[in-house]
Amino acid sequence: MNPTLAARKAAGIPVAENLAGLAWMVKIFDDNGNAAFLSMSKGDMDDDGVEDPNVDYSTDPDHQSQTSFDPNGTWLCANNMSYFVLPGGFATGSNARHGGVALGCLGTMIYGATGAISHGIFADVGPSSKFGEFSLEACRELGFERVVNGQILNDGLDGEVTLLIYIGSNIGPGPVTQAQINAAAAPLWQAFGSP
Repeated sequence: MNPTLAARKAAGIPVAENLAGLAWMVKIFDDNGNAAFLSMSKGDMDDDGVEDPNVDYSTDPDHQSQTSFDPNGTWLCANNMSYFVLPGGFATGSNARHGGVALGCLGTMIYGATGAISHGIFADVGPSSKFGEFSLEACRELGFERVVNGQILNDGLDGEVTLLIYIGSNIGPGPVTQAQINAAAAPLWQAFGSP
């Protein structure tokens, strides 16, 4: 973990979550008092959403053709949009445990071994007991290609991923592009974690 994030983690407020795949989570603050959740977890692959016609989804029996986030009637595609998945009840629904994080919230994923980053969006709700799923594009940007010769390698990342979720940073409404996500998340990453 880079020195900036390590220092913010040390000064952060521990978040009590007992979720499979989650190593730890803290609430941190930037120099202006803005808040974010910082966590470390395993990195599983998620391929839900609009199907890319160049990809064979048959190797993933859990594939679904939609994402929870549906900006302006357009499901996202995991093969060309960097997104992360949060467990049911974590941030959405009437019994959400954490306010300020809703579908469309921005985040940055960092692969610890290399420091590679991917700016993404909270686009899907997963099982209530599991943490640490990332889209095919997020995996790719972190250094792990999970589509080879049009076939999905139903495998996660070879290590842990740091996820920084920027509280209150929702993007939309309307169609969302990866370029918009990158542009909106870059200054947040600069404020919270960029070394």
